[in-house]
Amino acid sequence: MTFENALETNNNQALKTFDKVDLHNHGLLSCTRKWATDGFVGKDGKKMPFDSVKTIDEFLDYFKKQEKPSRKYLYDHNYFLLYGNLQNCVDTGIKVVSPSIPYRTFKELFISENDADTTIWFLQQIENQFPQLKILWDIGIPREKYDKQKHGEFITSLIQSKFFSGIDLYGAENGNPNELFVDFFKQSNDIGMSTKVHAGEQLGADYVEKCINDFNPKQIQHGYRIIEDERVVELARQKGIVFNVCPTSSVRLGVVKSMKDHPIKKMYESGLKITIGTDDLLFFESDINNEYLELYKNGVLSRKELNQIRESGLQFATQKIKKTKLTPRSFKRFDEIQEEEGVRFYFKD
Repeated sequence: MTFENALETNNNQALKTFDKVDLHNHGLLSCTRKWATDGFVGKDGKKMPFDSVKTIDEFLDYFKKQEKPSRKYLYDHNYFLLYGNLQNCVDTGIKVVSPSIPYRTFKELFISENDADTTIWFLQQIENQFPQLKILWDIGIPREKYDKQKHGEFITSLIQSKFFSGIDLYGAENGNPNELFVDFFKQSNDIGMSTKVHAGEQLGADYVEKCINDFNPKQIQHGYRIIEDERVVELARQKGIVFNVCPTSSVRLGVVKSMKDHPIKKMYESGLKITIGTDDLLFFESDINNEYLELYKNGVLSRKELNQIRESGLQFATQKIKKTKLTPRSFKRFDEIQEEEGVRFYFKD
């Protein structure tokens, strides 16, 4: 059976056998709802009430109530959420995934200020469990929560560690001005990292153009409203920018009226490079195969077009995005901390 046949026959099981990418994946919000419901435990020892927690804001509010969590809590539960994300990737046929992790999460895991080794060690423990995946870790930078004085040096240390494949600027497009983040993109572009910016979801094509000119990004997350201006479309085509589109997310958030109206069709027909991603699987509850199926069933794209997007995404992610090979390090002191604080990693054995 071919990928196109699997779409035509609505065969989700068959779709899982075909390689795919997910380059728009918020790492701590991308396990399945069942995974989180069955296994997530709060600091109070109680399971998270996912039946009543429906939005991202409610989820984050729940975390805030876990007052002054220990490093054990942070290690265990960040590991648990990331592991669930990567396990879902394996289960659904994703071969290359780019989890974006907020830098503030990294900061919570550090032993000392601006010491990236702890985070690298932590992520390597997870990565080692999934040799079948190409994992391209992104440094997530939320626009509205950034404070240059408090966070600037810290983010630079993450970029300069050369462990991360990219940076990902996200959050409200009318949040902090682009000028605050230009230097991070320059640093990252200079050393060959993959640079991403969320744009063209809330604001129009003029903002997409501003982000292209300010940041020179290699990828744009969402970017739907670029189709409002052919001049900006041409600019993106010339630069070879890849748009990582999440159809269900945009419909559920009300950015797009319905799946049938999704602008991915016009983006594709305009010659823009596209991949299909999941965004926040925990909330939107649509895995990568369902994204392809929904686009096909709603007549947005043909089987052939969807397969072309799948194949070109694989080619881009496997050939164009650098995965840094680090020299093995000694992490004895972190193992000692793990023992002292009773940190437990799920499914390590």
